[in-house]
Amino acid sequence: MRVDERVRSIPRWRLATVATVVWLAGLACGPPPAPPPPKKPQKVLGMLDRLATDFEGVPSRWSRRSSANFTVLYLKYGGIAQLVLDTAEETRASQLRAWGRRPTRWSPRCRIYFYPSTDVMRRMTVGTTRHGSAQAPASRLVKGQLRYRRINIAAGDRGILEDTLPHELSHLILSELMAPKEPPLWANEGLAMQAESRELQLRRARALARQLTSGTRPFPLATLLALKRYPDQEHLFYGQSHVLMRVLLRRGGKRKLLAFLQDSADLPALEQHYRLTESRLNSLWRKELRKLARR
Repeated sequence: MRVDERVRSIPRWRLATVATVVWLAGLACGPPPAPPPPKKPQKVLGMLDRLATDFEGVPSRWSRRSSANFTVLYLKYGGIAQLVLDTAEETRASQLRAWGRRPTRWSPRCRIYFYPSTDVMRRMTVGTTRHGSAQAPASRLVKGQLRYRRINIAAGDRGILEDTLPHELSHLILSELMAPKEPPLWANEGLAMQAESRELQLRRARALARQLTSGTRPFPLATLLALKRYPDQEHLFYGQSHVLMRVLLRRGGKRKLLAFLQDSADLPALEQHYRLTESRLNSLWRKELRKLARR
């Protein structure tokens, strides 16, 4: 009997079995199958699931409203988000004009993340928000130009439009004016507080006056001007920076201030630009504080 006749005489079920065995043997000789992707820890999966569906009763998808220079991303309170958007445009234009600059369009737009509460903002920013109800994270500089602008802001802030938003926008505008240099810490905060409402500025001055009356010693000017990080006595730092900035603005306006800040912004530069010694400036800011605290 020929070979082909023998093959034809084998039952089909046996041929199928032999073919399967040969195929499996070929797989065993070939490359091993790729390992399955590692599973994410159950804890991580749980966190992702919670964020994907809901966050403390807050919808997980951001809604957005945009204008020429801003995009407000919000989870709730669309009406307030629109007020934030309109106020941001008006405040940006007025602050730039106060610096003598034409309000050219920002590219890319500044993103304002409007959180439904301070607690939600702190948790969703993974604790990067220091305190309070707002934050302007450091903007990204590329070849001396800002390529990323962002403000975190939270609902429930009673001064969100007249205090908080102007304060945070001041940080972005000063960073842009001083690029590629970084603004001094005291000047960045001191100038931002000038953008707040008169009522809040007076409250800050009265609080500082009470601190000094109770025996708290102010920062020496050399120390204050050189600070790179927020000190432990933050209220003292904010209050003193606020009053010091008022004095400098009254003695030369924003043009002279910017020249001083773009210089070394230290005591020698202070004397060069303002003809003020350390002792004279100490006297001036204390006098200004007394005037503010009496109002």
